[in-house]
Amino acid sequence: PMRAYHEIWMRLPYVQEKMLGSGVYALSRKGRERFTRFPDIIADDEFIRRRFAPSEKVSVSDASFTFIPPATLANLVHIEIRRRRGMEELEALQPEDRGEEYWTQRLALAGLLRDLRMWPAIAVYVWVKIATRLSYAWQRHRGRHTAWRRDESSRVQKASEPESKS
Repeated sequence: PMRAYHEIWMRLPYVQEKMLGSGVYALSRKGRERFTRFPDIIADDEFIRRRFAPSEKVSVSDASFTFIPPATLANLVHIEIRRRRGMEELEALQPEDRGEEYWTQRLALAGLLRDLRMWPAIAVYVWVKIATRLSYAWQRHRGRHTAWRRDESSRVQKASEPESKS
């Protein structure tokens, strides 16, 4: 299921634009002048990404990083819940920013439906998105939607670090 999910995810515009969340970005002085302060939100990288057109972004071609996906669908849903919360914070800050990208992603996903071989992977992807929405709604209802959850299953433990018992 994890491979199926990522097979779809890797084909969507967000990843295809090569603006995948590596955790590192830099701004020119002119770019930094486009806003007064960094917002205190989870999706600060998305806040920055939305400030610039694709033609204004540059990826460093000789830099790379290793992406280790979460070990289970449950861990993936936890990550997606955190991402959803971050997007909710961003949309509250800038509600006008959501429209175009929301539909671009969905149209790309719909386009993948033309290939019948993709259907099982699409089913997994959609299941994760639905599970995320339902879990997040339940957490909001219970007042637990603000807890920060980090996926430990995708963290690489150094040999010199003792194994956590928690």
